[in-house]
Amino acid sequence: MKANLTYDEACLLQIYSDAGTRRSVIDALLEIRDYLDWNGDSLPEIVDSLIQKLDGMTESEFEELEGIPSRSDLG
Repeated sequence: MKANLTYDEACLLQIYSDAGTRRSVIDALLEIRDYLDWNGDSLPEIVDSLIQKLDGMTESEFEELEGIPSRSDLG
C-alpha cells in the first residue's frame, strides 16, 4: 500500500506508532489535539489530516506501514 502521507504526517506517525494499533494511534493523536495551539500553528492541521488518513485505512494497511516512508513514497 502506498500511504499518501506528507513527510510531516509520516514523522508524526513515527512518533506515535509505538501506541500499537491504528485505533490506538488515532486515540493518542486525538488526546494531544486538545493541547495544541490553534492560532497560526500548522501542527493541529497535520494532526487532523493524519487522523483522517488513518481513519480511512484498514488495520492491515496500517500494519504494512513501516517507520517513516522515504520522501519518494510520499504524496
